[in-house]
This record gives sequence, C-alpha cells and structure tokens, in this order.
Amino acid sequence: MNGLRMVALGSGVGTSGAGSPDAVLQAGWTLVEAPAGLPDARWLRQQQVDLVVVYGDPHPPAGAGAAGGPAQPQQADPWRAILSAARSAGCGVVWVTDRAAPGYAGGEGEGARGTRGQDAEDMPGRLAACRWPHWACLAPDAPAWLWVAVCRTVAEAARRETDLRRRVERLSTQLEDRKVIERAKGILMDRFDLTESEAYRRMRDTAMRQRKSLREIAQAVVAFDEGR
Repeated sequence: MNGLRMVALGSGVGTSGAGSPDAVLQAGWTLVEAPAGLPDARWLRQQQVDLVVVYGDPHPPAGAGAAGGPAQPQQADPWRAILSAARSAGCGVVWVTDRAAPGYAGGEGEGARGTRGQDAEDMPGRLAACRWPHWACLAPDAPAWLWVAVCRTVAEAARRETDLRRRVERLSTQLEDRKVIERAKGILMDRFDLTESEAYRRMRDTAMRQRKSLREIAQAVVAFDEGR
C-alpha cells in the first residue's frame, strides 16, 4: 500500500503539531478534500479512502449532512456513523486527541457530545463497541515517524480484513452455487435418465442459449421440480 489516501475530519483539523497531514504527505500519501458533513461508506469508496483521521470532536458543522446529501441535524453519536461507514468501506480510523487535557476539542453547550472529561476516557470503549477494530489514537504532537507508522499499520490492517471478508463472501457464494447446481443435476439425472456429465452439459447449454448463469438455470430446475 504505497499511495495511502486519507481524509481529515473534526473540529481540530489544522491544529496539529508535528504530525498529519505533513508527515503523511511527505510519505507520498494523498489528503482527500473532506466533505461538508460526515462521510458515508459510498463516499469513502468513491474517493478510494484508506484512512479516516478525526481531530478532536468528530461532529460536522451544524446543519451539514452526509457527503453529497441534504443538510441534517447533528447526529447524537457521530462516532457510530464514522465507524459504521469505515467498516463498510474498509477504512482504518485514527483519532487525534490529547486525552490528558480535559476539554480538548469537546462540544459546547448543554447536551453536547464532544470528547471532553469522562467522555474522552470512555472513547476507546465506544470505538471498540462499534465492532471495527482497525482504529488507533494519536496525540496532536505525535512525532512524524509515529504518524507514518500508525497510519500505515491501521490502513493496511483494515484493507487486509476487508479483502479477507470479500474472499469469504465469494467462497460462500460459490458454495451455494455448487449446492444448487448439484441438486439440479440430480433432478435431471433421475427424470431423464442422464449421466452426471450429460445433466451438467444440458444445463450449461441452456444457460448459454438463454444468456443466463448456470446457477439461474439450476434454480429454475429446482423450482420446477418443487412445484410439481
């Protein structure tokens, strides 16, 4: 993963010290322009984002909606929205905060849900509860080498899990295809006294003539047999 693509969000964007975005830009990575509101999974995939970096409070500006969408009220838990989008898009997440300083980038006013005080101490648990393990916390003044190492590690881990998940989904689909095809072959063999290879060729030829997948033909055979 050489050309990492990242997007920076949150109330503290532009206030970091020695770290991002300078460190990652110098490493040859790309900083994608952030949307008006919280990015959704579709936007992250379209922009091919590998890493979401959140500085302080993740709330978007008041009235801003999801990327490309209409203006919406502030979400009660923007972390849930960010982690959900990151999980769906296969992105890592880095939270930039100084948890030792209560009030850092917290929300203002009664009922605000920022990252101040006890809420900041609970944030790792809240992140873990979102069921997307590929996240990390960095201090605003983290050295450049640590920024590069953490961002690369989190992004690569997220990408590996996403690739593995997609592979499992493909294998699961192939297994289901095989099951229905085998069942359809058995039906044709019994009904027309065919060999296994003859039953397979008959379904394959029908699929080619009708420009359908072998699974679709097999499902039609099974459905017809069940409806008799």
